[in-house]
This record gives sequence, structure tokens and C-alpha cells, in this order.
Amino acid sequence: MTLRNERSVPRWFIIPYSLSPGVKYEKSGVYGVSIFGFEGKGKVIVSRFHGTGNFQALLLPASATIKLRNFTIEYWGELPKDSLPIEVVTATNLTIGSQTARAWLGRDPTSDKRADVTQEHLQILSSKYTSDDRELPVSIVEERRFKLNVNLSQD
Repeated sequence: MTLRNERSVPRWFIIPYSLSPGVKYEKSGVYGVSIFGFEGKGKVIVSRFHGTGNFQALLLPASATIKLRNFTIEYWGELPKDSLPIEVVTATNLTIGSQTARAWLGRDPTSDKRADVTQEHLQILSSKYTSDDRELPVSIVEERRFKLNVNLSQD
């Protein structure tokens, strides 16, 4: 998967963490996050948010192009034969509870401007959970929504 931020300012890329056929995920909350560093040519930071509103988020700097190889998205059910559409959202702001995602994460989640990384070279950088496992609301200031068709054929 190749992601490009062609804007002159950073953008969040919101990607599903898990998919199920016929299930629509409503905006809901998260109670924690695991932050991973994917390394190769450059470094990509992926924040995997846990809860009923689970998702993955990447913050790309202005004019960034990153390539993620063997990137995991869970799928519950029988996979389609040829391709799977995945909805990706770009956002100008991401808020967890009353804090910006940057503040809530407690670290800079910005990926390198140029990167080509693979899932095989990842390390957990940190994690964070609410003290009582209570979910916090998520607010996404959406800029654009688009579908990526992931080729599943073995040809």
C-alpha cells in the first residue's frame, strides 16, 4: 500500500484495523493504543487504537510518500476471491477524548517523509490505556475518503 500526503501540511491517514463482511463500523470509542515503528528505508509510525471503534492511524508530514509492505488488516469471515475494498480517510485533526491524538499518544507520531517499510521489521514503541478501560470518544475532522482495492489473487 502506498500513501501520499500531497498537501503542504501534515495529514492523518485512518485505516481499518479489522473488517467483517456486512458490518458497518459506527463512530465509537477507544480505550487504548499500541504504537508501532515499521522500519526499512525510513520509518513509519502506526498507532493501532483498541476499542469498539478500532482503527489504525498514521500521521504523514507534508509532501510525504510512504510504502507499507505486508501491512496487516484483520478480516473476519471468508475473503473475497479477487480483491477487497478498504476505505481510507484523510483527516486534518484527530482527537481522543478531549485531547489531540498527538497529546493523548504522549509522543510524536509523525512518520518519515519518505519510507518503504515492511511488517516484518516492526517494533512496539509504546502503548497506552485508559485507567479504567473506559472508552473515550474519537473525533475525526475528515478531509477526504477513498477506497483502495487490495488485490487478493495469488497470480
